[in-house]
Amino acid sequence: MGSFLSLNLFVSFIVDGFYSAQGANSKFDDIQYATFQKLIITMWPNTKKVFPTAWISVTMRRLTNSQSYRFGSATLLIVNIVCMTMKHQGQNVYWELFLNVQADIFFGVM
Repeated sequence: MGSFLSLNLFVSFIVDGFYSAQGANSKFDDIQYATFQKLIITMWPNTKKVFPTAWISVTMRRLTNSQSYRFGSATLLIVNIVCMTMKHQGQNVYWELFLNVQADIFFGVM
C-alpha cells in the first residue's frame, strides 16, 4: 500500500513538472478554462429540486447531511482500510473471523 502511494506521488510530481515546463500554452489554457466556466454557468439547468416530504425521507436526509454522520462514515472507512491491510497469510482463525465480521458490518452500515 505504501509503495503504491509513493509511486503515485512520484508520478504526480513528474507529470506536474512536465506540464509546468511547457508553460508556453498557459495563456491558451486560461482562455480555454474561462470559456468552459462561462459555458457551465450559461448551460446549467435551472430546475428547482423538490424533496420528498415523507417523515422517513426527511429524517434520513437530516441524518445523512449531519456533521456527525460524515465524521462517523469517514472514521468507519479508515477503520475498514486499516483492517483490510492487516489481512495476512497464515493468520489465526479468530482474526480471520474478526476481519470477516468487520467487513460485513462495514458494508452493512455503509
